[in-house]
This record gives sequence, structure tokens and C-alpha cells, in this order.
Amino acid sequence: MSLRLREGLASGLMEFIVHDTLSVMGRLLRGPLEKRPDALREMLAPLWSDIPAQMAGDVIATHHDGGGFRVDADDPRYEEALAELESADVLGRIEHELTRAADRLAHLGGPGGTQVMFVLGNPDDAYLMNVSGGYLGMGGTPGWLYVMAWPTPENLGRIAHCAVHELHHRLRHHVVGWDPPTVTVGDHVVSEGLAEAFVRELSGPEAMGPWSAMVTGEALENAYTAIMADIDLQGMWNTPAYVLGDAAAERFGAAEGHPGHGRVRRRPAARRRPPGRHRHDGHGELGSARRRHPQGEPLTGTNPDS
Repeated sequence: MSLRLREGLASGLMEFIVHDTLSVMGRLLRGPLEKRPDALREMLAPLWSDIPAQMAGDVIATHHDGGGFRVDADDPRYEEALAELESADVLGRIEHELTRAADRLAHLGGPGGTQVMFVLGNPDDAYLMNVSGGYLGMGGTPGWLYVMAWPTPENLGRIAHCAVHELHHRLRHHVVGWDPPTVTVGDHVVSEGLAEAFVRELSGPEAMGPWSAMVTGEALENAYTAIMADIDLQGMWNTPAYVLGDAAAERFGAAEGHPGHGRVRRRPAARRRPPGRHRHDGHGELGSARRRHPQGEPLTGTNPDS
């Protein structure tokens, strides 16, 4: 299952390559169950090769633990979700929104080309669906943005804006730096807030994720107090509990006993129903890249980040 690229998308700041993973995942799911783990490894290989060896871990275990669709079980919902994502042109939307964002932030300079890996989520993963609204992104691997989603009526139009959030991290950290051992709780809070503020500036409040509205009232006041008390605490092994809440800290590596654990909690989002079922019979391989050269927008606006 070789990797073909969608056409790269050029902006005034950088080139984007969004891998056509929808085709590859469809082909993977139509193949024998016993061959799916190796097919997933092959699909993720370009991204995985750029992850530092000490952080990479086992591809399949990391994929499953992170909320990705299962490659060890058949589930008819998977192909139906891929069809819905294809129909909504999610990969094309990601390309378009990233180019708009890069043009708006061209004054920052760029760290070079950026590739995007989109992966289908697992609708039975409680963290993904209940806490993260059915989608999430990561931008910590050099040269890459990673987006995972299970499509719902609430998030289908927002998935591309999650990629913009991650791009903001990538560009801002290229300018101001980001050293995980010395990053503080305050640094992390500012980074996440600026990224989501940029999404709002670029595309309006309807583009924002559910995360900024999950904590309200007394819980918000308690979170503010806890964050301010430890705002200078260093180390990204400490900061997730303050910034993302206990569920994320426990899921992605911060153990109980870390200073922020139990002090800042996110209220789970409402449980989403799986989307309506559609048949998907597409086939193909990861990544044919569409190259477009859209006209850039005026390079104006503020600089909110990540």
C-alpha cells in the first residue's frame, strides 16, 4: 500500500502536502484483517520516520491508544465515516484553510514545507468523543501536522480549523522557540490560547473547537487559581494537567502525583452519535497531492498563536 501524495498546495509562506489518507484507509479496511496492522504502519511510515526514536514507540499501540480506528476488528461504521469525510472534502478544506492561515501569518517567516497526516478516529474512544469533541490535532513532529477525527454533525466543518490551530503552533514556535524541559504552565496556556484566538480571527467563533467553553463558573475560577499558583512551573510533563485537564494528562503521559493532577478539570463534551451511514467503495493510495496556487489574501491581522 504505497504512499501517493495529493498535489502540494503552495502559499506565499510555505508548501503544504496533505496526504490522501482517506483513499488508503478505505483500501486498508477492504483488505484482510490480518494485513491491516502492516498496512497502517506503511501509511504512517512517512510521519513515523520523523518522530525521534525515543518518543516513537510501537506504531499500532500508539495509534490505538491515541484514539485511532481499530485495525484489529471489523466495524462497518468506518467505511461509512470515510465516505462522509470524502463527501465533505475534508482534505481539500484542510488544504484551503492552511493556505489562508499561512498567507495571514507570512510576516512571521516559515520553517519550510509542512505535510499533513489525517487519520480516522475511533467512535468508541471515550476521550476522543466525550472530551475532545471527536477530533484533535498535534503539531510537535518536525515538518508535520497530524489530525485525527471521527466525523459528527458538530465537528465536520471544524476539522480543517484544527489543522490551522496546529499550524499556528508550528509557526509561532519557529519564531519564539519551544523547549519542552523549560516550557512553563504559563507558556503552554498562552500558546493554546493564541492558537485558538487565531482560528477565531481567521474564520470566526463558529470555527473554534469546543475546548475553550468546556470549563465555566466555579470550575473555571478554580482552574484559574490553580494555574496562576503554578504559572512558572516548568516541564511539559507537568503542564498538560493544567492546560488540557486531568483526562488528557492521564491519557497522554502525566501520571498521578504530578503537580497539576486533580487541580484543573475539563467538563466532557456531550456524547456524539455516529454519523449516518453511507457506502464507500473508493480505492487508491495514500496521498495523491493536488497542487494549487490560490491567490494570497492581504497579509494583515494580529498574531494570536497556536
